[in-house]
Amino acid sequence: KVQSRERHQSAHAAAVATSQTQPSAAIATTSPTTRLSAPAALSPTPADAAATAASAQAAKNSSLQAILDSYVAANGSQYSIFVKDLKNGTTASVNADRTMLSASLYKLFVAQRIYQMVDAGTLTYGQTAGNESGSAIDRCLQIMINISDNACGRDLGSILGWSKQDSALKNAGYTNTTLGNGDNPQLTNSKDVGLLLEHLYNGTLMSPNATNRFIELLKDQRVNDRLPKGLPSGTVIAHKTGDLSGYTHDAGIIYGEKTDFEVIVMSGPWASPENSKPAFGDLAGKLNSFFND
Repeated sequence: KVQSRERHQSAHAAAVATSQTQPSAAIATTSPTTRLSAPAALSPTPADAAATAASAQAAKNSSLQAILDSYVAANGSQYSIFVKDLKNGTTASVNADRTMLSASLYKLFVAQRIYQMVDAGTLTYGQTAGNESGSAIDRCLQIMINISDNACGRDLGSILGWSKQDSALKNAGYTNTTLGNGDNPQLTNSKDVGLLLEHLYNGTLMSPNATNRFIELLKDQRVNDRLPKGLPSGTVIAHKTGDLSGYTHDAGIIYGEKTDFEVIVMSGPWASPENSKPAFGDLAGKLNSFFND
């Protein structure tokens, strides 16, 4: 029995020794090395995107302004110019608040008020505009715009009461525009004309029917010796010119391949106004290239 007990104790001691010298399976298993991933790139915040867009817009405005500044430096300082991309808002100007004789640009303001009165039902296209022209309002609107007929301009202005419309014009945002009294000069600036054309383009000036009528008359302009001269063949432009006492103007919407923009050039007084007209075309060509190339 003593021998048996000794053999049992010896076997137990050997087992304990073995367990102490050989690691268990759990201890022997090597844990995989943990790898830290690089932090994901942060997406631009709305504020970042807005700041980037504002910076790009400011750069475009600056480039456009350089074109106008160069034009005025080369052609004299007697200008009020306003230019705006009618789709994305890129804008530049030179003396846009300078009030000048509107010459026949006043007819744009007369036309828009007549169209609004037709929309309101206080006038009809078929009624006679006045004794000087002897034409119906519809006909007078046409030739007052596309050939700048003065008799129709005076008849339609008389219907409106000339300066009686000044308060309504100012309330509409045309703060530097006056229709005078028919004899006193009509005044405006390129900023006010630009606002009118922008409203017309956006369809916020009058009813859709009146808007289409007005724009089609401007596209049918027969006096095309200024802005259109610098545009590629086939370019559509809806515009109105003005000439009076040495002042030379042209204001219109140019429909380009990539965008549409408005350009209003008022200038004068010039000793020889005819000599100023070719420069209008040069500016229109440069602007069209800027916006549409």
